[in-house]
Amino acid sequence: MSARPLPKTTPEIAWGEEMLDRLASGETSHVAIGPYQADETQLAAITTTGSLAAFTGPRCPDYAGQAVSTNVSAQVNTARLSNAPALMLEALCSAIGPLAER
Repeated sequence: MSARPLPKTTPEIAWGEEMLDRLASGETSHVAIGPYQADETQLAAITTTGSLAAFTGPRCPDYAGQAVSTNVSAQVNTARLSNAPALMLEALCSAIGPLAER
């Protein structure tokens, strides 16, 4: 399975189901996202067992990126601040309550 070329900075979720199938078959997150990594893509996968992988291609917009920690990943693709991923991760990890309310 090879990565499909994507238009520049266009959201693409068409292969999300394919990645979920790869994870369900037992692949790690790193292996599952591998075929979809490209210069202009940003993606992440995390499993219920904590396998986590995130990728931001070198041709994504300025300040696009990610910050990861145990069982959590924060993706940024339209940030104004270069440290936005770290700020998002800090806010998420320091908040209390159900994930949907953070």
